[in-house]
Amino acid sequence: NIAVQITAVQMGSNVQDHLVNDPSNPNSCACGWYVYYSSVCGHVYQEMPYRCGARTTPSGKSGFCTTPAPKILSRYRRSILGVDFANL
Repeated sequence: NIAVQITAVQMGSNVQDHLVNDPSNPNSCACGWYVYYSSVCGHVYQEMPYRCGARTTPSGKSGFCTTPAPKILSRYRRSILGVDFANL
């Protein structure tokens, strides 16, 4: 695991930096929910959706490639300086 110091505000951009191609998606794209867990209490802290845009819904909006969309698990640790992020 590679830990990177981030703040809670940076989680959205952090997802972009740590996309995981899921083999269950068409073309193994990175669509899915990126789930951040607290290493302090073990509960879900936040779930961030990512949509690659390659697939669209009937309304024309970007949608997840599979239903249900895969959940990509991530872990962060609260610290005095912010949040440590590491892919699981």
